[in-house]
Amino acid sequence: MTLPVTVLGLIPSFMYQVFSRKYRPRVFSEVVGQEHVVRTLKNAIRLGRVAHAYLFSGPRGTGKTTLARILAKSLNCADGPNADFDPDDPICLDIDAGRSLDCIEIDGASNNGVDQVRELREAAKSLPVQSRYKIYIIDEVHMLTQAAFNALLKILEEPPAHVKFIFATTEPYKIPPTVSSRCQRFHFKRIPRRLIADHLQKICIQEKIDAERKALEMIADISEGALRDAEVALDQLISFYGEKIDQSSVQEMFGLVGIEPLCRLLTDLAQGDGRGALKEAHQLLESGKDPLSLLRSFRNLLHDIALYMASVESLGLELDPEELDQVRSMSSRLSLSFVINLLEAIDQWENKLRYALHKEVLFEIAILELSQLKEKVAIEELLAQWRVQGEESSENLKGEKTALSTPPLPEEQGKKEEETTLPQALFPSVQAGNPPSGTKEQPQGGSLTPVGTQKKEQTAAELFSHSPPPLSPQEQWAKLVESFAADKADFRSLADKLYFYECRSEELIIQHALTEEDFSRRLSPFIPLLAKEVKKVFNKKLSFYPLHLKPSGLTAAESPTKNKRKSYSPTPEKNNPPQEHFLVDEASLKNDPLIKEALELFKGKILRIENPKVEGSP
Repeated sequence: MTLPVTVLGLIPSFMYQVFSRKYRPRVFSEVVGQEHVVRTLKNAIRLGRVAHAYLFSGPRGTGKTTLARILAKSLNCADGPNADFDPDDPICLDIDAGRSLDCIEIDGASNNGVDQVRELREAAKSLPVQSRYKIYIIDEVHMLTQAAFNALLKILEEPPAHVKFIFATTEPYKIPPTVSSRCQRFHFKRIPRRLIADHLQKICIQEKIDAERKALEMIADISEGALRDAEVALDQLISFYGEKIDQSSVQEMFGLVGIEPLCRLLTDLAQGDGRGALKEAHQLLESGKDPLSLLRSFRNLLHDIALYMASVESLGLELDPEELDQVRSMSSRLSLSFVINLLEAIDQWENKLRYALHKEVLFEIAILELSQLKEKVAIEELLAQWRVQGEESSENLKGEKTALSTPPLPEEQGKKEEETTLPQALFPSVQAGNPPSGTKEQPQGGSLTPVGTQKKEQTAAELFSHSPPPLSPQEQWAKLVESFAADKADFRSLADKLYFYECRSEELIIQHALTEEDFSRRLSPFIPLLAKEVKKVFNKKLSFYPLHLKPSGLTAAESPTKNKRKSYSPTPEKNNPPQEHFLVDEASLKNDPLIKEALELFKGKILRIENPKVEGSP
């Protein structure tokens, strides 16, 4: 049997044509998914407003070169310019076959030098041979060199009336602004999944192929919005499986995975079950699935779940009922913050996996890390709740301070003084800065606050606060001394001679107004027990230092110290006499251990002791 051949006798006359060429759109109405570009170009042709240069940009396989040819055919057809031209016109057939003398297609990747552009510029000056316009279609125009772009600028800015330029590129940011600003730019978007599946179904009907709708949608998914890629994939499936294509055929051919295994994997990750997630990942890898495809499919599932949780109504048009039910079920068990964190982590792992040498190992590491994401999200949620509670408490505290700092009106002053007696009866507990009964109040900074004023402020703070404020170290020491002296009669007489000085990082410093003999004979037996109590309350060690000051003209309970030397005596003294000067106790000063050590260290001796002078005295 002899095969029919062409005139040259070299190529069979019934050569097979792939789907991407056989079903390439020939007129505007056959273009899929680029309605905004089609409508603009058709209106420009009808209104006679065709520009001299166009720039088509967008992802691969979305119809840039195809639409450039259709535009050239609509301009150069026999009855043109006409948006509804006849695709069987001889000029249109020549343009489709690439043999038209007036429609020149140039590959910018291989003709990117300045010499080729200079030849183009000279050839563009001549009139078209048989058509109305001389049209130059430059594909991958971003591959031209900078010198080539510079050579193109002049003719692009002021072209002859019979010349039209159509540029196509996938990387428009590489084109100099001086070139793109001289063109009308159209961006080609990725074609939606539903439109790709519909187009593939029309091809299957014409080719008499029995294909499941779900299988066609899976092909549309792997094409990522590129119609040409979907047509090539369908052509490959038919060549392998024949006239029947189902979902399992697509999964086996391209290493895809269904939504159910991905949902099981997502459930394990949401529960923080690293072992279960790794087991599911092992099963998918052992079935021949590509790690990068698995991660992309998982990313698409999370994307659908996030859109559903955000109430995007258009999601129902993209998914079939079975997938929509799975997405609805998973979204009810996950939080939006967890899904978003998963998407961000998967995006990083996808970039690493794309260039990895051992993709399976890196995929398993990614699954293990994603299984720990639940704990990170939980910690972040706890911190967020803590911040919110902190802000609320600070706002409440500001409101309390504002209420307390607002001065009362003169006519309300008498009422407030009467109202404070009731809270004092209801809240008899010890207030901050208000010692319990039986103690003596010491002055701070040489001035005393009236007891009645303190009670009013404290009672108002109680009324405006739901919980007592935290105690200061001074207040904690006062409560400790009070509780310690409750069952120790010998210690009560010493309590009014112990003064809080400072709470440091490792020790609590207390000053005493005792002689060396009283300190060693009376206070020393209580120091071990008192140190244990200090350890429990402050978690610090207890240190005592003498005052070296003997009050003169004052009661023994009053502290001669400054602001931070506050006394915690059992009962406050309501009528304190004015504070006078103090005399230095010479015997206590000479017997002080620190003074003795200083004298021994520097080989010195005490020559004289002077008493400090009071301001205003002679």
